[in-house]
Amino acid sequence: MLKRVCLESRERESAAVVGRTEDAFRVALASWDQEPPFRTKARANFDASVETFRRHRAAQGELHASLSAGGNAASDRRLLCAIELNEQRATQLQNEMGALK
Repeated sequence: MLKRVCLESRERESAAVVGRTEDAFRVALASWDQEPPFRTKARANFDASVETFRRHRAAQGELHASLSAGGNAASDRRLLCAIELNEQRATQLQNEMGALK
């Protein structure tokens, strides 16, 4: 039970980091030194990528859960997948923000 609580806590924190990083990315895009049409297009593409990432994370989590073949580890595998993808996404966005400066 303790492991599950830790995984749930870690997943919530990793999702919060992604959310804060997405917010920071939006701020960076708004102050990006490019003409407004480019900023607008980049913002629309970013918003689309956020939604695509969320769908991918959910689908990938379900894949990982299904690989437990109905075992007790399904929910743990789903959480571990989400944590890994959240950490990758936050790093990716932080790296891309560096290119906006």
